[in-house]
Amino acid sequence: MIRYPEFVGKVAIVTGAGSGIGRAAACAFARNGAQVVVSDIDDEAGAETVRLIEAAGGEAAYRHCDVALLADHQAAVAFAESRYGGLDFAFNNAGAVAPKVPLAATPEQMFDLIIAVNVRGLAAAMGCQIAAMTARGGGAIVNNASTLAHVGLAGRAVYAGSKGSVVAMSRGAAVDCGPANIRVNAISAGTTDTGEMRPLFDEIADKPERQAAVRAMQVVNRWAQPEEIAEPVLFLCSEGASYITGTSLAVDGGFTSR
Repeated sequence: MIRYPEFVGKVAIVTGAGSGIGRAAACAFARNGAQVVVSDIDDEAGAETVRLIEAAGGEAAYRHCDVALLADHQAAVAFAESRYGGLDFAFNNAGAVAPKVPLAATPEQMFDLIIAVNVRGLAAAMGCQIAAMTARGGGAIVNNASTLAHVGLAGRAVYAGSKGSVVAMSRGAAVDCGPANIRVNAISAGTTDTGEMRPLFDEIADKPERQAAVRAMQVVNRWAQPEEIAEPVLFLCSEGASYITGTSLAVDGGFTSR
């Protein structure tokens, strides 16, 4: 794995850091010397991420955050500033998923939840983070979109629309924030071995042909591990990506290249 010595002494917030991609990213930031605010709606899982970071010699602290709530984002950023002195990086990873439902059959409650978390919540998060980074003199934000922001899949229209908004909002925020030396990018993550995908993996556990079909959707013929999504997040925050902003990086094993 690439090392980023410039992260030493920097401060990062990772949402949805209690498991999966968020946990992998939080651990990776800490491994490179950053002080990490681990945020999640699952307090026990978030505390476990902090324990893992501290056991490896890193620095982290947990802050509860329901990403649909502006007040929680305000509190998380204020916590980063009071505990560590500011904010340099943010990985807005947390998001809402839902069962496959055709657009015309999507319940209003499900629609409202997805939009509240994936769209309105992301806007709230970035608003708070941008203010803190501006005071710091700059920073980098990475938002977790999805391959479904770029391709269609049956039963995922509302989710795809929310993730398309993540890509578009990241691009617009990048334009807003350029003069403040804040870069904003998105990643479009593909199929990854996380808790969100566990129902699918369990469903096909005894179906080799179905497993092969799911793997074959990726050019590399496998799904990702969370660490493989976390590493590009760190790159986009690093000095090596200093001229990259307003883009969406596909981290999908070639899924969207077909």
